[in-house]
Amino acid sequence: MAAPVGTFHPGAAPFGNFINYYSFNPPEKRIRFLPDDLLRVISNVGRKRNVAVLDVGCNAGNLTEALYLHLTKPNLSQAEETEDSLTHAASTDEANDDISNTAEMSHLSRDSLSVSVNVLGCDIDETLIFRAHESNSFPKNIAYRTVDFMCDASRQSNLTEFLSSRDSETIDRFDLVCCFSITMWIHLQHGDAGLRKFLTEAARLSRYLLVEPQPWKCYKSALRRVRKVGIENSWRFTELTMRENVDENIRDYLTSACQMELVRTLGETHWERKLLLFRNTSDTDS
Repeated sequence: MAAPVGTFHPGAAPFGNFINYYSFNPPEKRIRFLPDDLLRVISNVGRKRNVAVLDVGCNAGNLTEALYLHLTKPNLSQAEETEDSLTHAASTDEANDDISNTAEMSHLSRDSLSVSVNVLGCDIDETLIFRAHESNSFPKNIAYRTVDFMCDASRQSNLTEFLSSRDSETIDRFDLVCCFSITMWIHLQHGDAGLRKFLTEAARLSRYLLVEPQPWKCYKSALRRVRKVGIENSWRFTELTMRENVDENIRDYLTSACQMELVRTLGETHWERKLLLFRNTSDTDS
């Protein structure tokens, strides 16, 4: 299902599908909190040769591409640093005893370079996905699809097909699923039960799950925006029971009902949104 086509104020996008989103929330605002060794973590220190990443609610793909670059570039730098260490050690007589150890490290770094990173960005808005396709700098490694994540048929067919086509080592789970600032929109559109379903499915699909939940003040700001421009919407704001502590409710639900454990809080953005990295405890490869 695509976002409804019609006339609406860009500041009141009902699905969070802002046409100019990255002009006021650039990718680097989130990317700077991601660990440099994130690829090593999700690839089991390079033992997985094909890593699959899902970015849910990717908008026009700017953050998706920045995520791909973050996952791939640090490995290249690490390998270059290790090669420099090897060269330095080999040129020093007293370091001869360490050469074999350094060579082994170099071999591991070369191995990490052979990890293939494939990213799928999905969004409910066809126009945004079209723009993502048009600006895709890495079409061999990044794909975009229009997906209604809350529709079982749309989600299952698109995600399974992607995993199968990219030689993923599993056909039912991504190594990393990212949910950047989309929980509020799911919650407003589908209510408490819908949010729980979303979290359950995102957790089931992931070995590692990165979530940036919006706190309650963001809900109130969104409501003020639509009221200001007089936009009618189908939000279920008045029905919600998860409110003031909704970001904590999300964390607690993932850990208590979805077999996830919180690995670390990576940071907090300028909008006071926390980046939470979870690990799926049911996954034997994690």
